[in-house]
Amino acid sequence: MEQSLSLQDLFGGLPFLDTTFKPNQFLTAVACARRFRYERLGFRFDRLEEYLIPSNALIVYSKLLNKEIYLYGSLADGSLVNQLNEQIEKIVYEFPWWKSLFGISLVFYIFDSDTIIGTSSAIKPQHIFLGSRALTSSNEIREQVLHEVVHIWAYMIEELWMFHNKEDISLFSLPSGTSEKTATGVIHAAYVARVLSDFYRKNNKDWLERSKILTEYYKSCLSLIETNQFLTRTGREIIKRLSHF
Repeated sequence: MEQSLSLQDLFGGLPFLDTTFKPNQFLTAVACARRFRYERLGFRFDRLEEYLIPSNALIVYSKLLNKEIYLYGSLADGSLVNQLNEQIEKIVYEFPWWKSLFGISLVFYIFDSDTIIGTSSAIKPQHIFLGSRALTSSNEIREQVLHEVVHIWAYMIEELWMFHNKEDISLFSLPSGTSEKTATGVIHAAYVARVLSDFYRKNNKDWLERSKILTEYYKSCLSLIETNQFLTRTGREIIKRLSHF
């Protein structure tokens, strides 16, 4: 059964897109969802806020999936964490109301890859994995961190409600050429591109071309799934909000 109230009704909109978004209420709902699933398996943490600790969230999903969840790469050391935080501060300087969105507990891992620049996963809540290519410049670090943090918040929305129905077996190729993406994967790609486009459009005039490219990208993503009959109410709401420029 889908929720009777929208994300706008419940939480004031969407993270990164709406200044009216209420992160504390949203995070409380996410913590409750994790607690509910964990307690159904016969386990529990003492305090609700413990479910928002990345290592605990990982334990919840490991129990739900009944398997060990592999974390690849090496935990970012203190010096690198400082570099990442410096770039987060620059992001928040441009968008002060995003500060609370970066205030959640996050864990960063670094790995070597010739192909993957950064990644995250719905089953590894609040964990971000950055390839060595993501660390080549401050601009690259900034974009990849923002990119993956947007994914983290979108995954948390998924913890409350799915974006498309499970019976949908449709797969799509993104404008970048990446193939075999579900409708949910396309929504993620559009969401990230939209937030990055907004960031670069405001950041300064030197990044307007980058913003235009990202705008075309997320619009192309949305065109792939806007008529998909298997989208849930949540999926349709997110697409509608992403389409509002």
